[in-house]
Amino acid sequence: MIAQRSAFARADQRLAQDFAPTYTDLQKRLVQSKAVHADETGWRVGGQPAWLWVFADEILSLYTIDPHRDHAVVERILGQEYNGVLISDCFSAYDPLPYKKSKCISHWLNRCKKLIEESGNRYAARFGKQVADLLHGALKLKERKSTISAHGYRVACGRLEAALDRLLAHPYRQADIKRFAKLLRKQRAHIFTFLYVDAVAPTNNLAERELRPAVIIRKTNGCNRSFKGANTHAVLSSVIRTAHKHDLDFVSLTKQMLQHPQPVAMAICASDPSPPARSG
Repeated sequence: MIAQRSAFARADQRLAQDFAPTYTDLQKRLVQSKAVHADETGWRVGGQPAWLWVFADEILSLYTIDPHRDHAVVERILGQEYNGVLISDCFSAYDPLPYKKSKCISHWLNRCKKLIEESGNRYAARFGKQVADLLHGALKLKERKSTISAHGYRVACGRLEAALDRLLAHPYRQADIKRFAKLLRKQRAHIFTFLYVDAVAPTNNLAERELRPAVIIRKTNGCNRSFKGANTHAVLSSVIRTAHKHDLDFVSLTKQMLQHPQPVAMAICASDPSPPARSG
């Protein structure tokens, strides 16, 4: 017996429908998270440009595929009143969002490195090193937080803030410095957020890691033929990656879910992934 590709596609779609309540539950849990990492990568649906987004924290990953790369996608997932911290790069789509934000320090350090090594200008290289030194100092301070007093930590944070403000107050003329300083000023309020919120990691590495499986699929399978297939991909990827974070076998989870006559939300993030028992 030879199975047709369409048969596998229909089976995946039915499975995604069954896991739809679980996907909705993951989204609700994500909105309650103190810090959410977000990132996006290019995708194609039916041969047309689209974007695959990931929203993640330490216990779950949620994917969505959308034809747009703007803040409306983030609001669709997190809502307009998300109270945690959104961790991302400096892509402009995140700017209009009303949330508290933190910008990935790795991206800042990469920009510093590029300025130091590729600008060909000693003033630009010096500026890049000055910014990098402050960022490295912030990383070390975050690591030392548990070893120093609360007052000492506040004083050290204040010194870093003041040093960065002094650096950005200068009216730079060199083009590379002006561009970088302009971006730093624009994102000034979000550079050191990780120093003040324990749940906020300095980098957005978590979201970038969660995008890697999607990048591999993009290179090997060519994305999705329709938005129905894109939704199937988003739902199943979310369940699979979240289950992996909790050392749960996806096949066993699927068998457990299919034992119920109607689709139910599997509590993947709980110690027991079974859906809560109904009273009465």
